Amino acid sequence: MVATEAGVAVNPRRPELDRFKSAGLEVVGIDALHALAERDAGGVQPLPVNRRDRVVAVVEYRDGTVIDVVKAVETATAKIWRENISPDRG
Repeated sequence: MVATEAGVAVNPRRPELDRFKSAGLEVVGIDALHALAERDAGGVQPLPVNRRDRVVAVVEYRDGTVIDVVKAVETATAKIWRENISPDRG
C-alpha cells in the first residue's frame, strides 16, 4: 500500500481493498500515482550518471558488515553537483 495526498494505491489482491473503498478512501492504481508524480515534477528525465569502478566510500552496518559502496562519477557529473544543480533537474 502506498498512501499519498493524491490517493491510495493498494495491491488488488489484498483483502483490505474493499475496506478502503467502503471507508471512502480514493483508491487509485500505482501507475496513476506514478504518472501524476511525473507530471507534477515537470516530466523531467534524470541525467545519466556515469560511474567509474573506483570505490570512494564503503557503507558498513554497525557490526562491520559491508552493505553498500559508493563509486566515483565522471567529472561532468561531479561538476553538476558542485554547482548545486541537481543532476535529475538538468
